[in-house]
Amino acid sequence: MYAEGANPIEVKMAYEKYFASHQFEKTVHTQYYKRWVNGMKGNIDSNGIDLKIDRIKQEKKGGGSIWSYCGPNVHYTSDGNVTPISEHSNVYCHDRSSVNHDVLFCGTESGGLYKSIDAGNSWEFVTKNIVLGGVSSVACHPTDVNVVLFSGANDIYKSVDGGVNWSIVGASWFISLNVSVWEFAFHPTQPNVVFAFENYWIDVQGERDEIILEKQILDPLNNWSLAFDVAYAEYGGQYSDTLAVLFSTDCGDTWEELWVKGGGTLSTAPATTDLFIPTAAQWRSELIDLPESSEEILIAFQNRGRWGNNFYIDNVNVCFSASIDLVESLNASIYPNPTDGNLSIQVNENNSMSAIRMHNMSGQLVMEKFISNANYVSLDLAEYARGIYTLTIQTDQGVIVKRMEIN
Repeated sequence: MYAEGANPIEVKMAYEKYFASHQFEKTVHTQYYKRWVNGMKGNIDSNGIDLKIDRIKQEKKGGGSIWSYCGPNVHYTSDGNVTPISEHSNVYCHDRSSVNHDVLFCGTESGGLYKSIDAGNSWEFVTKNIVLGGVSSVACHPTDVNVVLFSGANDIYKSVDGGVNWSIVGASWFISLNVSVWEFAFHPTQPNVVFAFENYWIDVQGERDEIILEKQILDPLNNWSLAFDVAYAEYGGQYSDTLAVLFSTDCGDTWEELWVKGGGTLSTAPATTDLFIPTAAQWRSELIDLPESSEEILIAFQNRGRWGNNFYIDNVNVCFSASIDLVESLNASIYPNPTDGNLSIQVNENNSMSAIRMHNMSGQLVMEKFISNANYVSLDLAEYARGIYTLTIQTDQGVIVKRMEIN
């Protein structure tokens, strides 16, 4: 029955012969048999040939199929009892380890999380003891094959042993928010930093969710600001999203809105009905003055989704006036950007570079070059794959971070 090309007539005869001499016992396999037989009705000839499959094969002659079913074959209840059930379970999300490409995870609509260590040929149910509904998102750490995150039952779960054990992440105040994440994104150069905002695939019009930064203790003798980069493109029509920055001095009991932009005001790129992924040139820097406070503070980025498109936040820094002046003096020109392979980097005359490091979007260090105190350097990047990279430029006056794109 489970074999490719199984003959329904032969399977039916074997089924009836077996239970003619054995007591009937309802199992996941007998339940699947009933569904399988019903699905075959009207699609087999007198010899047991599946006409539907035969028609599909005829249609695919010449090019072949690039897709094949890989499971999971058996699904389980989501009540923590690990009972196999004869039901399909829609796969909501999946991810593949960039460290070991044979390691896959997939989250299902009502059956928890599954793992494969052989590129999808077989699957293991890895949330046996967790009561879950649907799993909305899963993400593998870009540099550690054992670290995995998934979102389900309004919590975020983390494993540090490849899915053997799971724990709910976050302090008690964060867990109490009942956060449901539809997409995780690891920071490209700091994989321990994770951002999660998704508006493209999920219709949560009117819903709000937040990324809350670690608590800050600000010296009241300085004027503090929040600096960050943002990228966003509208979907178009009525589907437009909003980003707000919130401020709290009472551990999140109340929030003050400091900054808000949405739609065309937030946009850094032309509207698109495709999933927006920013290029190096489609980012904008923002700077917000923070209120004076002698208390511990929390800062949150709030997504006000309208089923529009994704937006991205990067290079988040809380800094005081002196450090802002220093950052503005730390400037570097990189050109051409995007580049076809040759890239020039120029810093100010009163500054000099000592090292340049390049990371890909998975956070992997792909290039490191040491320089003898020069304020100009030319790089040949023709050997690297097309995509967006982060350049970290070490100078005498500090570190400069730039994005660049290779065509």
